[in-house]
Amino acid sequence: MAISTTTRSICNKVTNDYPGLTSPIRQARGAIRAKASEFEDQLRNTIFSSGSVLDDALQSFEDQVEDILPGDTEDDVQDIKDMIDNCDYLSALNGVSTVAGTALGIYNAIEDIIDSLGDSVPEFKTGSFADTINNIMNGLQFPFGDDISALFAKADKLIECLEWFCGGEYPLQVSEFTDDINGLYSDMNIVSDPNDPNYARFDYDAVYDNVGLASVDRTNMNRTITKIYGGHTRANEAIDNSIEAVKDAIRLQGIGGI
Repeated sequence: MAISTTTRSICNKVTNDYPGLTSPIRQARGAIRAKASEFEDQLRNTIFSSGSVLDDALQSFEDQVEDILPGDTEDDVQDIKDMIDNCDYLSALNGVSTVAGTALGIYNAIEDIIDSLGDSVPEFKTGSFADTINNIMNGLQFPFGDDISALFAKADKLIECLEWFCGGEYPLQVSEFTDDINGLYSDMNIVSDPNDPNYARFDYDAVYDNVGLASVDRTNMNRTITKIYGGHTRANEAIDNSIEAVKDAIRLQGIGGI
């Protein structure tokens, strides 16, 4: 059964969207593959720490991250205003742009914390490679790049839409796009199953399998990777909360001139 001309016009739009949608994925492919290879090599040479040493390091990481994040109390907003008022370098900025501008410095500081802990705790040295992979996947590498995980999921939805509504007239495009995105999943070691909780994320379990990593060591690596990822998430939350506190102060006119 032929589709309507309106449906066909939308199908053409969907088809034309695919190359642009997946272009950032292709651009990230080389970096992901290179860093994944380094991560695997590092895993093979990692001598894992005792549980207590790793526990202390994970807590230290969390504490050090908290020490570099902007706050969202009234005193914190006053600190922002004081610096803008008294630092010529910041005088052209407002409170919102000042806080937003802290992001890159915070991300760099988190990398420094990881590197410092990695000097004595091997899980953090190995975790730094995973951190780079996750940052590329989440758009923090440049920073604020494309969310590669989200683009994979969006590409799957595009193909699904094309197949359901346009497949009768667009079988070649459906086949071509399906083969292409599956190749990208495979090349970049990304979980392709939508029912998997790690869907569209880097497949660390596959790397662990490749190096024959013991169960306890997998657990330690996953704890470290999760803690590092949580540090970035906490940083984003803190920046957003601080920005909202500044906006609230402006709305309430509690602190003028910010």
